[in-house]
Amino acid sequence: MNSEVRTSESRGRRLEQVGELLRPTARVIRWSPLLVACGLAFIQVFVQTRDVCPPSNPCIGQEARVLALRIAAILIALGAAFALDDPTEETTGHLPTPRWLRRAVRVGLVAPVVILTWALLISLALRSSIDPDPFPTGALTLELATLVSASLAISAASARFVPEAMGGVAAGPLLLGLVGGAYFLPSKAALFLLDPHAERWRAAHDVWRVLLLIAVAALAFVSRDPWRNRLLRSLKRIGSPAGQPARRET
Repeated sequence: MNSEVRTSESRGRRLEQVGELLRPTARVIRWSPLLVACGLAFIQVFVQTRDVCPPSNPCIGQEARVLALRIAAILIALGAAFALDDPTEETTGHLPTPRWLRRAVRVGLVAPVVILTWALLISLALRSSIDPDPFPTGALTLELATLVSASLAISAASARFVPEAMGGVAAGPLLLGLVGGAYFLPSKAALFLLDPHAERWRAAHDVWRVLLLIAVAALAFVSRDPWRNRLLRSLKRIGSPAGQPARRET
């Protein structure tokens, strides 16, 4: 019973911290890169999927729509990378609110914008489609989630190496480099397929699922509090006194 009470109190404190963080975090998030990226994505999808042929004989097929939405997903991921930029992060490491929670609040605030934008982009891309085959909305949404998670993980990991902890500046080129490298993979290992009916489509998106898990795990790993790591190292030093050589077993 005591453990249940402690767990309930801990959850209550976390929820209270989240409530206190929402408004100030929403004010300090760099929204402009994400909003600009979303605007460019709308323009790009509108232009690329604009069908000037008669409705009975459209010129735009599924491959063009897949490509347009994939480019839009990359643009959104590039804009979302700036959501974790926090020049004051190192000075707030001693606060009771852990780093992972502060970053989770940022991601939670940005997520509705990404989800709404993506839903509107899908509707925009399919506005003139008469293809009887189902469109791979789920597969492309998986790609978007992976790209956004990867950009956030790269941004969080590179924040310590760029001025004022602006990891989003470094995440853009790195993400584009990874995407560019993926486009040059051999056909047997291709990730960016255009034809939803290709034999490798399902296998490629199985790989996307694995990449999503890796990206989320990496984001969680780099969001640990540095003071906790220092505490663990101190405890290890206390547990193994200096100056005593390790004994060799005979």
